[in-house]
Amino acid sequence: MEDSTGSQQAGHSEGEGLRHDMANNVDKVEALFRKAESDLEYMSRKLEDEFRQQLGGNNQQLNPSEMMQRLQRIKTEYNSLVQDAEGIKAMQSQMASYFRAQLQTACTAIKALQEKAPQAQITDSTEQEAVVDSILGLRLGEATDPHQGNETEETTKENPAQEPSGKTKKISGNITPELSQADKRARNEGFIPLSEEELQSVSPLVRGRVKLADVNAVYKALFEHFKVNGNSESLTIQDMSKKGLRITGATGEAKLKVLRALKILHMSRNGAVKLL
Repeated sequence: MEDSTGSQQAGHSEGEGLRHDMANNVDKVEALFRKAESDLEYMSRKLEDEFRQQLGGNNQQLNPSEMMQRLQRIKTEYNSLVQDAEGIKAMQSQMASYFRAQLQTACTAIKALQEKAPQAQITDSTEQEAVVDSILGLRLGEATDPHQGNETEETTKENPAQEPSGKTKKISGNITPELSQADKRARNEGFIPLSEEELQSVSPLVRGRVKLADVNAVYKALFEHFKVNGNSESLTIQDMSKKGLRITGATGEAKLKVLRALKILHMSRNGAVKLL
């Protein structure tokens, strides 16, 4: 009973700390976007002031044609800044919603862990962290069930010559998880398609209604271009379209955004991509 009470207190303490950290992260992201919006407003006012000063000080010397060209350039730059501001606002809303959803999921996980602590008798803080991390998506490896670990250990004792089966192996008292697909990609083990679990780990606002098979088709084509054929220059939207890849429109762009969210490729502001 003392172990169970200690586990509940530890889980409650970790839950409070996690909620506090996530709330701070949300506040920092919102503050960052507010600062960017303030910088945008300052830039637009600065452009207007510079143009007003030049027009007022040299009104008789300005060439009308040059004035129109300068005005057109300022309008173009201003429209670009406005589009950036709209993108920042959309990203701000997306990030805030994502962090709040993750915070709610983490709190639910910790509450469930506290309720099950008397039966599971979880006293090791690393096991609690593994459960929370697996739900938050901070680690791609799967968390190991403590009951499954006990059964594996008993099987090993009964059959010393037989290695434990499943996704984990017991080595010197430590549980070593099987390499995830992301880990295998990091080790350059060839083309490894995305799993449904990886796709679902991406924010719904990013993936939209895109299908796993379509994302993997784009990923495979990019993998062959960069990794197999050894090309290093980024592919533009036109280049990818020539290869028969459907990456235009909301659903088409979502395929690339999913790969970017999973840190598989880098995408520039003009849509050019390159595998990491």
